[in-house]
This record gives sequence, structure tokens and C-alpha cells, in this order.
Amino acid sequence: RETRHEQLPLRRSSLLVISVVLVGVLLTRRHNYLLFHSLAELLSIALTFGVFTVFWNARRFLDNGCFLFLGIASLFLGLVDLLHTLAYDRMGVFDAGPNLATQLWLAGRFIQASAFLAAPLFLRQRFDARLIFAVYAIAAAALLASIFAWDIFPDCFIADEGLTAFKIASEYAVCLVMA
Repeated sequence: RETRHEQLPLRRSSLLVISVVLVGVLLTRRHNYLLFHSLAELLSIALTFGVFTVFWNARRFLDNGCFLFLGIASLFLGLVDLLHTLAYDRMGVFDAGPNLATQLWLAGRFIQASAFLAAPLFLRQRFDARLIFAVYAIAAAALLASIFAWDIFPDCFIADEGLTAFKIASEYAVCLVMA
């Protein structure tokens, strides 16, 4: 077993690597905003997938379902955020303009806010993880279908006007839920 003294170099080196990566990402902003945005989003997505991985693998040891619930939601948040990153204007993957990326970003925030709103319901109890996984899979699929297939998700960005009232009101609602 390692002593506390033997663990310090690992912690310092990890902190150094994280600091260098973050400074590198921030420096890219001055030279190429698209690269900066992509790197920042990918770091965020990696974190969401990491949260899912940790809580999914620890689910047998958790006393309640709150963190597992957040972990499952994080997986779907990360997937929607990955689509948002690929849809970002001038990325060249979807070539749909800024509205698609803004819609996907807002869909991700809806998933995130709903998870934080519902997670306290599971503070004192456990649940069938497969059921919550299926619920979030269906909800994420419905959100994505409303954007890509059914074209019923409201516009969030109009080229000549900018952000729409729906997008702005939704931002305030998400902030209120997160608070």
C-alpha cells in the first residue's frame, strides 16, 4: 500500500498535465475559435462519459440511486453534446448552419436540467438502472428525432435575427431549474 508521501508526485504530475491541457485549449482560442470550441466541447464530453463510466461500474456499491441516475443522464448528455460539436457552424459535418448546433446544445441542456431536477427523487432509494437507461434513451431519441426527422423542435437561431425568443426563454428556464 502506498503512503501519502508516495502519492504526491502522481497528484502533482496529474495536476500539471491537466493545467497544460487547459492552457493549451485556452491558447487555441486566440488563433482558431473553431478548434478551441471543439476541444472545449470534447473535454466536456469526455467528462460526461467518465461520469457515466464511474457510476455505472459502481452501481452495485451505491446506497441510493441519485448518482447513478446522474451518471446515466450524463451518457445521453454527452452523446447529444457530441452531435452539437459536430453540427457547429463551419465544422462541415452537417452543413446546416448555426440553428442545428444551437438546437442540439439546447436539447443537451434540457437533458442536463431534467437530470438535476429528478435526481433528488432517488436520494433515498435505488431503481432498476435498465429502466432509467431506457427512459433516457427514448427521451434523447425523441429530442433528436424532433430536430432531425420530424423538424418540430423550435428554431433557436435565425440567420438575420440571431437567437430566438424560444432559445432565450429556454436558457432562463434551464438556469432556473439548475439553480
